[in-house]
Amino acid sequence: MHVFFSIFLLFGLAAVQDTAEHVKDPILVIAELDRLAGMELWPGFDPASYPIALFDGADTWLFRHPSPPEGFRSAPNSQTAWVYEGRHPAMRWNSKAEIGGVTTATILLNIQPDRPAIEEASIIVHETFHIFQDERHPGWTANEAHRFTYPIDDAQNYLLTIIEDHALARALEAKSDKEAAAWAARGLVARRERTTVLADEHRAFETGLEMMEGTARYLAQFALGKSESTATLLDILPPDQFRWRPYATGCALAALLDRFDGGWKQRIEDTAELTLERALEDFLRKLGASPADFTADELAGFKLRAEKAIADLLVRRKSLREEFRSREGWRVILKVAPGAELLATERFDPITNALLGGKEMLHGNILILSHERGRVEMRNPRSRRGEFVGLNALTTTEGEHPVFGGIRSAVFSGFTGEPEVETEGGKVKIATDGFSLEFSSAALQRDGRHLIVLLKKTEQ
Repeated sequence: MHVFFSIFLLFGLAAVQDTAEHVKDPILVIAELDRLAGMELWPGFDPASYPIALFDGADTWLFRHPSPPEGFRSAPNSQTAWVYEGRHPAMRWNSKAEIGGVTTATILLNIQPDRPAIEEASIIVHETFHIFQDERHPGWTANEAHRFTYPIDDAQNYLLTIIEDHALARALEAKSDKEAAAWAARGLVARRERTTVLADEHRAFETGLEMMEGTARYLAQFALGKSESTATLLDILPPDQFRWRPYATGCALAALLDRFDGGWKQRIEDTAELTLERALEDFLRKLGASPADFTADELAGFKLRAEKAIADLLVRRKSLREEFRSREGWRVILKVAPGAELLATERFDPITNALLGGKEMLHGNILILSHERGRVEMRNPRSRRGEFVGLNALTTTEGEHPVFGGIRSAVFSGFTGEPEVETEGGKVKIATDGFSLEFSSAALQRDGRHLIVLLKKTEQ
């Protein structure tokens, strides 16, 4: 299956307000980056060699770009920087984007205005390492489509992630190398027990994120002289937030490799199929490390914690479904008649949604569904990660995949007023703030404030 969709913001969707004043001197941040770049971070990687764009709350600064596009002018106080008045459209989040046809690291300095320049520089290390990965290790990635079929409500899988994370935390905290190796081995035992029953695509998803995000997170901390915080591992994420877990576990594996094996980076760089997990596993095997273990009381506590988390997930799913279905006001209900072509997911935001079990998904931000006879587009300006306010959609898929299995129905709710409706010659158009729908060979029914659009089966 070929899947095309956009991940808009990898680190969250909380709104970042532009400020009227500069929040930090971009030139100072670049100076700190150059200092960090003098360290031996990773074989062949130099974070100071990539184009970098910084938004300081007022203007967008561009450094080390081979051909600044129209709109950028030479900075008055630097011979190596260009400035764009205001926030450039590419500056969506701490990430990377095409600017002037060149992949550029993008950093928003106004996310946390009081963050020290050295920490902002470490974030640039993180983002430029992603560009390095794209060039040198294109396999270090994860197919986000597999995220939505991951067994997040599997209590045993979740229990073993808790055991693994606690074991890795103890390995990081261990005073002696022997103790650290024993707890690292215990973590890998839990991982093997867990992953042997996972589908291949779900194992690949976890590993891909560890290689992509775990290593980048590790390098940013390494540049600051820090290591992965055990608090991140011990503060276990809820089951439906598992996508963010490999950031911490990958970073922890890298930190443990640093402790045990000084040449691990070069070996991973030289060996295409070598992962963080395998590199650590190989070292522990050579060392002959025997796994440590938790007490019976600790294991019982982990089990209770896992069972409660899964129960809470099921309650939240039910609550979200009931809240959406009980909303008052206008709603648009789009249905595909039996035998008619299903709707395809053209674009959606994979961060601001919730799987409700079965074949239902609640969308909180952007959703575009297309069809040979039209399309529907939703954009929620009130979107906020973790909440479902404003304009939302509930989709039901026909196939096994909740996003790409073919959408049978979509319900849109949260309109601020009555949508404008046009019908003529079998065409239906509905439009209002943040929402547009247009289909041919469709029928419109009204039921109070419910606008029901049926895509009919066309005659062959």
